[in-house]
Amino acid sequence: MIIKKDGSEFGSFVAMFTFAHGGTYSVVPNGTNLTRKETIFNQSIPEIDGFNNHVFFALYDGEYHPVITQDTEGHGLYAFPDSDFQGFDDEDGIIYFPSKTIAEKPSSRDDRNVKYKLINIFNFNLWTKQLFDADEFAPHETFALWGRLNGDRLKYDIIAQKYVWVPSLDAMAPWFWDVYEDYPSYRGLMALDPAKLTFDYFEGLGDDFSLTYTKNRYLYDLQNQGYTDSNEPYGWLDAQTNLSTLYSKLE
Repeated sequence: MIIKKDGSEFGSFVAMFTFAHGGTYSVVPNGTNLTRKETIFNQSIPEIDGFNNHVFFALYDGEYHPVITQDTEGHGLYAFPDSDFQGFDDEDGIIYFPSKTIAEKPSSRDDRNVKYKLINIFNFNLWTKQLFDADEFAPHETFALWGRLNGDRLKYDIIAQKYVWVPSLDAMAPWFWDVYEDYPSYRGLMALDPAKLTFDYFEGLGDDFSLTYTKNRYLYDLQNQGYTDSNEPYGWLDAQTNLSTLYSKLE
């Protein structure tokens, strides 16, 4: 989500990105001044994504919340109602509501009131494990390469005529997510440099929009670990995503 500082306790919601199947989608609230730049990544895409180009909000616990949807039996994320579940009585689907303290499991495939709790990714040890596995000579028990988790995929072996487990790097962390499959230089920026991603997407951000950071835990940690352009994390993104440029954006 993109939140603008406006002097209030939480700021104002101006836009959000969702991510699914190698693509990033942008949506904005009604009444916004933001438009998507006519040319993004040398490609003409003038429209905002999402249903009617705007975020759908629902009132819950006295506040309006943007509504998102997730693929059935998958993890692709979209803005509601861009999904195969609209919440009608004759459909099966799960509806989650935010909670600060409670995390629940759905009771069925058609549970319409399930609480979820957000977990800070920095408190979940995933980022800590990535920093450890960024060393080329680490055991790489969690991350095989930068941003790519060790895993297995079930595939059919034609010769053996049976399904077998084979190594897979399909699961990726946010610091390896790709904006568009054809633009590898933007891989990982949703975590590492979200200001650049926002600036490249939108017109109308205003003259006070800044590309520097007062806080960016990802970059601070990489810098403190001693990683540089000549000493990149193992399996680093690509030549166009250089650390010196990223570090120059830290205040």
